[in-house]
Amino acid sequence: MLGRFPHPIGVYTQLPPTTTAQVDVFEAATAHRLRVLHFLDEKFGLDSSTNPAVLRAAPSTPAAAAAAAAAAAAAADGAAAAKPLYIQLEEMLQEGGLMLPPAAAATAAEQQRREMAERDAISHFALRIAFSRDRDKQRWFIQQESRLLMYRFDRLTAFRSLDDGSQSLLSAFLQQEGLNYTCIPRPRDPVAGAPAEKLWRAATGFLRFEEFCLQVPCFPDAGQLVRNRRVHIQNMMAYVPDFELGTVICGRLRAVITASFELLEGRQLTLQNTVFSDSRVGKLLSAAPNVYLGRDFNSNATKSTEERLTPALIKQVYRHSFPPCMRRLYESYMAEHHMRHGGRMQLWLFFKGAGMTLEENLQFNRQIWREPQKFDKEHAYNIRHMYGLEGKRANYAPLRCSQIITTNSQHLQQQQQQQQQQQQQQVQQQQDHCSSRSKP
Repeated sequence: MLGRFPHPIGVYTQLPPTTTAQVDVFEAATAHRLRVLHFLDEKFGLDSSTNPAVLRAAPSTPAAAAAAAAAAAAAADGAAAAKPLYIQLEEMLQEGGLMLPPAAAATAAEQQRREMAERDAISHFALRIAFSRDRDKQRWFIQQESRLLMYRFDRLTAFRSLDDGSQSLLSAFLQQEGLNYTCIPRPRDPVAGAPAEKLWRAATGFLRFEEFCLQVPCFPDAGQLVRNRRVHIQNMMAYVPDFELGTVICGRLRAVITASFELLEGRQLTLQNTVFSDSRVGKLLSAAPNVYLGRDFNSNATKSTEERLTPALIKQVYRHSFPPCMRRLYESYMAEHHMRHGGRMQLWLFFKGAGMTLEENLQFNRQIWREPQKFDKEHAYNIRHMYGLEGKRANYAPLRCSQIITTNSQHLQQQQQQQQQQQQQQVQQQQDHCSSRSKP
């Protein structure tokens, strides 16, 4: 912990110092961190960045602007405006013990700070193990952890110094992570032609605002900034302005987690025989990458049409709100008035996940289907099955992107194999025909 700063922050290069943890604490911290990561994934939406501005009240990205517009529309209709996303995030972190309340951070006991930091580290490393078995899920985990770190780092820069005023929180953080970058402040009394003035102008002349620069090794630390040509380079050192430092820290976290995943991928048999088979935590870690934490639209409490997809809205929103794969599938569905089994599973589960009730889903598809009576006989059962009202009563979640990609690739491979077999059969038939004609 850094002074009065209420967040635990780091790039998780080392395991937590504690050697034991109670099972209930382990489960609660891990589950709550997973909930936080899903919250970030949901709120960033189609914005692939890690920019914490998406979570601020004052939007500076298209996603944040859309969220603010939705809140303003709700307020105009007489509904209470939603809390800013960063407030929702911090409340969620506090609820899970992954952040101290800002008002209590200054007076919190050392033991309270240590326990909070341990919960944060334990939950991170637990999910790192849980997500180590699937590369698609690894990328998702790295992206959400990067967003959480960038938000915490953004908050860190708003704090001035440690309690004793000995150094800035930023300097203390860099020292904590072993990042001994040389700080180059803005020259106070610049002298034209002086080496310090020349270096400062070269490093910051193309920037609109700067307070200080840091000397950072070009690779690997400043690799992304160098690739994007956003920093001045001299003697294999990148001169990183203050507002780009978050990119360096985020890149370091990504490198640490990626290296850890590469190590864990080679030890899956050991993990399966020890961690995932452990009766205390194995089920939680096995289920964590596949759990669906989205809104439960089957609940009777959810009746508002403002935040869910309805048949009346679908034609207005599908072009700009549907994921590309679902948009193309829906357009094909509207043109053909028919879909194959795989497409039906993907699109109808997507409708369910976006908020359509069972009756709406049935009615909407019945109207589109080429033969409504045939739809009732052959497909209505499948939709009721998706909602857990038929068969084994399982409540199915929408298919993930990785599942859709895998299913489509397998189907494509099957089609290619069938085409190859047909071509081989045709060639064989032609050869047999030619050989029969050549016989005397």
